[in-house]
Amino acid sequence: MSRVVNKMNNSFSNSKMTPEKLIKMFNGEAKEMSSEDAAKLLLFLKKLARIVVVKYLER
Repeated sequence: MSRVVNKMNNSFSNSKMTPEKLIKMFNGEAKEMSSEDAAKLLLFLKKLARIVVVKYLER
């Protein structure tokens, strides 16, 4: 297992979205995605969500 996937598993251990669920969603759309790509995408989305919340609370 790659370092990114391990980091993602630690980061999203209490999350409902997992790399496996994300892969299943994308594969349903006839797109190919590896576990590592899914983990990277989930980490990015988590960071983006934090930024959005912080910006919202700064208002």
